[in-house]
Amino acid sequence: MSEWITFIGLVALTITVTTAIAKFSRWSGQVDADRDTFKAFMKEVREDLKNLGQDVDRILGKLGVEPIKSSSPTQLTPLGEEVAKDLRAHEWAKGAVPLLMEQSVDKAEWEIDQI
Repeated sequence: MSEWITFIGLVALTITVTTAIAKFSRWSGQVDADRDTFKAFMKEVREDLKNLGQDVDRILGKLGVEPIKSSSPTQLTPLGEEVAKDLRAHEWAKGAVPLLMEQSVDKAEWEIDQI
């Protein structure tokens, strides 16, 4: 009887692994197709802009520099550090710390980052 249970377990494991591999292969193929579609779209955009006398990199360069990095925890870029220095943000922060400490009691890390 235990041989049958072992055999059925091995068959079930084989089916599960095979199904997982097949699903991953389909998903991977879809990701590759999406990537190819996006590359074709960007090529078309670049060509259209080139025909209009514009360049994507030049346009993106005009967007400006961000004062903070989009990472967690939030960090200042060199521009942000310069702005903070000019505004004397460290002096302001010293006064704000007690209030922030009160608001942060019993909060999760991500909630503190939002505060």
